[in-house]
Amino acid sequence: VITSYALLRRDEELLMELDFRYVVLDEAQQIKNPLSATARAAKKLKSDRRLALTGTPIENRLSEIWSILDFVSPGVLGSLKAFEEKYARPIERGDEDTIRKLRAIVKPLVLRRTKAEVAPELPAKIEQEMVVPLADEQAKLYKQMLARIRASLMSEVDKVGVGKAQIQILAALTRLRQAACDPRLTKLNGEWSDETSGKLAALRELMSEAVQGGHRVLVFSQFVEMLKLIKDAMDEDKIVYEYLDGSTQNRQERVDHFNQAASVARADTGSSEPFESVG
Repeated sequence: VITSYALLRRDEELLMELDFRYVVLDEAQQIKNPLSATARAAKKLKSDRRLALTGTPIENRLSEIWSILDFVSPGVLGSLKAFEEKYARPIERGDEDTIRKLRAIVKPLVLRRTKAEVAPELPAKIEQEMVVPLADEQAKLYKQMLARIRASLMSEVDKVGVGKAQIQILAALTRLRQAACDPRLTKLNGEWSDETSGKLAALRELMSEAVQGGHRVLVFSQFVEMLKLIKDAMDEDKIVYEYLDGSTQNRQERVDHFNQAASVARADTGSSEPFESVG
């Protein structure tokens, strides 16, 4: 039986009446939410053996690996509540001993394939970090925000402690990251433009070099507003691209067009390739 997760939910009563020799879940992160209808339907299937395939067993929180292993080997990590108390919360606090204990339980159940095993013809990944100086006005804004945020957070931590101030700390770090990307993301008053964003200027230079070299580039940002600023800059620089964010409806069509356009550019003209901006 080959089915989709959507049909699995719809056909739950029919499928749970069958006795399977093996149940294999592809893209098993689809059951990462243990409270979802998809996870409940998958775990009701009767089989002698179970296998879950995923490249992202943990995306947001530790309970996701619990949900997948609860399908593969029910009960091996106890109940969800017990798992969160015994493992998830201590690990989130950085408890190394708990990490080692969980790893010892999980390791015998996980068969991990590396890139070298799957595609040995691919070269080793090359990572290069670039430190981009902030533009002058951007640096002034960042320092001002940092001083205000530090004073506010210190006051909050004194009142409620670090543990209870985590949301405020996360919000503050996000604001500083926005300022470091582009002052316009902060929505603060000022004479902001492309020239007041060190990162946008650096990106445009990198994109120009990539285009001249005939490369395709994927550009990611957590901030949709930053993607829109990049999009405007690429329009100004006359660089062809496809754009995706959470509101994009025809995602597959965009991806297909990106791939096809790149192939045509290489084969027919040898011209620069487009880039895809993904949020």
